[in-house]
Amino acid sequence: MRGTKLILMEVGNVKFLDSLNYFPMPLTALPKAFDLKELKKGYFPHLFNTLAHQNYLGPIPALDFYDPDH
Repeated sequence: MRGTKLILMEVGNVKFLDSLNYFPMPLTALPKAFDLKELKKGYFPHLFNTLAHQNYLGPIPALDFYDPDH
């Protein structure tokens, strides 16, 4: 911690870093700041992310798992 700011939090072997301590800009501004080709956030099949699918190996999940109507 720095004052009341949380810099790093560790839970088990997982580390959470506050990127604002290292990059004084939103994450969406990083490609432009580093002169990279503009990138867009991708899509993730959140509805597929269940305990039953944690070790899934196979084709890309069906479109319904991406919750396209939300």
